[in-house]
Amino acid sequence: PDWGLGVTFKAVPSLESGQVDNLGCLSCPQGTPVVSNPFLDELFWDLNLSSQEMLDLTQSAEWSDAIDNLWIQSVPDIDDVWQFVPFLRPLDWVRSGTNSFSQSDGVLAPYHSYGDISVNGNPLDPAGTSDQQNPLDPNGVHENQWLVPYKLVSSDYKGRDSESTTANVINSIDTVGGGLAWYEWKTECTLDNLNSVDVVLTQDKTLWTRCPVLDMSEATLEWIGPGDIPVDQSNGPLWPFGVDEDDSDYPWEVMYATGENGEEKWDLRLDPNVDKDGNEDQTGNGFNSDNGWGWFPGYAVDVSTGRRLNMMFSENSSLGAEHNADDMLFNPTPNTDIDLNGGAGSFSTASNNVSLNGGHAVFILDTEYAGDNQEDNPHYSSYTGSGESTAWNPLRKKQVIPHIQWVGNWYPNPDKDWLSNEIVIRARVQEGYGFRQFSVLANEESNALVNNGYPYYKFNSSEILTILDDDQAKKDGLDQVNIVPNPYYGTSGYEEGQVDTKVKITNLPRTCTISIYTVNGNLVRQYSKDNDISYWEWDLKNNYNIAIASGIYIIHVDAGEAGEKVLKWFGALRPVDLDSF
Repeated sequence: PDWGLGVTFKAVPSLESGQVDNLGCLSCPQGTPVVSNPFLDELFWDLNLSSQEMLDLTQSAEWSDAIDNLWIQSVPDIDDVWQFVPFLRPLDWVRSGTNSFSQSDGVLAPYHSYGDISVNGNPLDPAGTSDQQNPLDPNGVHENQWLVPYKLVSSDYKGRDSESTTANVINSIDTVGGGLAWYEWKTECTLDNLNSVDVVLTQDKTLWTRCPVLDMSEATLEWIGPGDIPVDQSNGPLWPFGVDEDDSDYPWEVMYATGENGEEKWDLRLDPNVDKDGNEDQTGNGFNSDNGWGWFPGYAVDVSTGRRLNMMFSENSSLGAEHNADDMLFNPTPNTDIDLNGGAGSFSTASNNVSLNGGHAVFILDTEYAGDNQEDNPHYSSYTGSGESTAWNPLRKKQVIPHIQWVGNWYPNPDKDWLSNEIVIRARVQEGYGFRQFSVLANEESNALVNNGYPYYKFNSSEILTILDDDQAKKDGLDQVNIVPNPYYGTSGYEEGQVDTKVKITNLPRTCTISIYTVNGNLVRQYSKDNDISYWEWDLKNNYNIAIASGIYIIHVDAGEAGEKVLKWFGALRPVDLDSF
């Protein structure tokens, strides 16, 4: 609707429609500051910088050094290298882009599961529906960000099989894994559920978040097919075409329960619940109630509503203590090394052949945090149950996964102390204007909401304010003074008749003196201007109202203290043809 005063409110298109710049992500353009700590606050966040000052700062060596000196860093996303070096695929943990591998192509089909994500939520499929053919993030907006939409995160699972749609069915197996997302239910997710959030990491344990701890342990593989050299896709002799994991002659044995206590990937950890120091706290009652709950060292807030949000984090317990991966704490290892048992290019049978920061990732949900008792968590019934078959099974995961908004994949700076100061990590998205029940209170002693629960924004026009009578602006404006047309060949678009001759001197200051001379210094015409009109029309006559001769003329504009401007002008005047009238 049009509310008057030139303000019109329009519906926000779906962030998956392709009609919103940067997929509605306001914090994604490279160079946009999203992280702060006390030093960065002094350098940037506490200052009211202009756009140019902000740009200059973020491109400076001082800013780069400050980011490099943070005690936590974001794991980079590296595309395409895995196509030549497959064991590096875990580094392509954000599947933004347009890479697609058709299942109907016998050569490309084995790589279909590793393609970039479609609007549908599954890997791009050139032969699928329109949503499956359209990339969700074709321009890589969300690559190399501190927080990434869950829908775009890799779902690679070691041991997961796939097959082509060709007549001669080609089966294949993922021998690397390393994905952070569950392999199903991304079709239930949408970028339209994203909210602007702040994730705060802090030493203050009273602000830590009680949350479930997922296990990222990958399966182990053992080649049981013919020969000593395994293959990862059907080739006929060693792996017959059309043979999948349900067939008796499947050449791979896959062992999924490789966690410290027999956990499979994305299970809740089976270790007992821990307190904020990592000690057993004897809380909970029942399966996935008295196990699998820890503390994230901080909290997440929806900045539009002020609500504190639920979280989850993960570790890869099969990697053991060397990678801080079996202690129920969010304490990623200070590296992004890939540890290969068996060497590059081989298919290791060990569960820990891929190590990426100990498998530590953080997941931010869109539901409101209900406190330190896990039984108050709104998803508690999805996590818990009488046993493995009922607790946190695939259908229970389906109840929670649509609520996962953002994923953080970070590692500590080995030269800095963990949690040495408070760090804030931001993600901002375009949101529709609407009522928010949990809007920040206008007064903590009352129940009144700011702006009655509707978004409340502050802005200033300091960078676009019209400055009057500014000396520097006057001097800069003189550079724009010009005469048009130049050269003049007998006519101009300003003339209104056959005997009319006219040119314009444009972009003039309010007060100035215009003097026109011949090249030998004779004054031809002079005019004193003192009005708000930004131009003066010269009829190509001298001070005595006599038409000038063709030739070169010098135009001098004197603006007093603001300065002066000198122009050269050439005019070729047409002869007056009185016989035409």
